[in-house]
Amino acid sequence: MSVVYLVRHGETEWNRIMRIQGQSDVELSERGRDQARRLARRMERWRIDRALTSDLARAQETARIVLGEREVPLETDPRLRERHFGEWEGLTREEVLARDEAAYHRWGEDPWPFRPPGGESLEDVSQRAASLVEELRAGDGHVLVVSHGGTLQTMLRHLLGWAGGGGPQIILFNTGLTILRLWPDRVRLERLNDIGHLEIHPDGQVSQKQA
Repeated sequence: MSVVYLVRHGETEWNRIMRIQGQSDVELSERGRDQARRLARRMERWRIDRALTSDLARAQETARIVLGEREVPLETDPRLRERHFGEWEGLTREEVLARDEAAYHRWGEDPWPFRPPGGESLEDVSQRAASLVEELRAGDGHVLVVSHGGTLQTMLRHLLGWAGGGGPQIILFNTGLTILRLWPDRVRLERLNDIGHLEIHPDGQVSQKQA
């Protein structure tokens, strides 16, 4: 049995202004680093035996902050990369709409199979990450996995049996924490997109949600 902590990376400047990142290697903003530090404080006494991250900078930095002083090597894995948005990377949604209104609406109406020009569909990402999901299911120990919203969404759908984009829509916040217990034949979802760490100031005062 394994315990898996799925974490979306902290905020970037492109997240803040709603610019499509995809596989563009955008670093964390200072707010994103603060989010990661808050999560690190929350998890500082939690057991982590293994740490996996996307090879993109925003995920790697988040993972390093969360690991803190633990002597756990950080493993980068390109299967955890965000969806490639092709020609749309670097554009805002408004710019995509102005460039190709028909494609923009297809994206919203049926997002799972939709592939932006030169990019990947969520179905493509699911196939890319499937082997890693099965490795986690067959493993043991406590594993930290830091990745991206689209990729984590496909991993959750695989684990929870929502094939082909079925099930509820999943939107994951920056540094949202999802915890699963995995056995070869079953899955227990213990937390989904938990951002309680973003509601508490370091002095213990409750703040407005920052996701």
